[in-house]
Amino acid sequence: MPCPSNQTRRKYTIERIYRAMSITIMKMVQHFHMVPAGVFLLFALAFCLTFACSTRKTTEYTLHDHLSVSWELLENTFGLNEQCKAAFTFSNMGDTPIGSKNWRIYFNQKTLKPLPTADSSKGWVEHINGDFYRFVPGDKFLLPPEDSLTIEYLYQGIMIKEGDAPAGAYWALDEGNEHPRLIPLKNLTIKPFIMNEKIFPGFNTMLPTPEHEYIQNALIRKLPDDKLGHLIPTPVQYTPNRGQVV
Repeated sequence: MPCPSNQTRRKYTIERIYRAMSITIMKMVQHFHMVPAGVFLLFALAFCLTFACSTRKTTEYTLHDHLSVSWELLENTFGLNEQCKAAFTFSNMGDTPIGSKNWRIYFNQKTLKPLPTADSSKGWVEHINGDFYRFVPGDKFLLPPEDSLTIEYLYQGIMIKEGDAPAGAYWALDEGNEHPRLIPLKNLTIKPFIMNEKIFPGFNTMLPTPEHEYIQNALIRKLPDDKLGHLIPTPVQYTPNRGQVV
């Protein structure tokens, strides 16, 4: 029989504590006249704080360890209205659904303006200032266990190198609180820029990679002596005579 995961054991522990404290409060309510008001309020407050802190820790644990994020440049569009299409893909590797509440992803990237999308109900990218951006999950962002969700969006402008991709990403949890928590995003993958036909549409020239240079150099053949120039730089016209060139 497989052993339950740490998150599952933690969830069951929280549920048992919650049930035990709920039963205790119910009994205190039934015998409220026998319990001093201060004791009742103190116990209820402790219950609320315990459950809230446990929930926050569970949310942090789920996002940090079980939510994997990848980013990909899908295509560039050149011309008068230059733009590029990119996508975030979120993968839930845990056993708990992940919703849209209480988290954002902040990152740095080449300064391009995000364009409006037809459907932003599952999430969108906002430009904050300079090269500072954030991803905001929408109301319909819901990721079941062992499932993935891809969200495409547009920028005004183009990207041509991996240095233009998001970097320095981190989670921001509970931004509505006085002290939000900032956690590095450890499970972020940037897919390599290898689809040249998408990055440079209509560009048929082979890029100067080491493999390409090797092929070009292999085509070089040694010229016979009568084909070699005797003067460098070669003049437009010259007449060979006897003698030596000094």
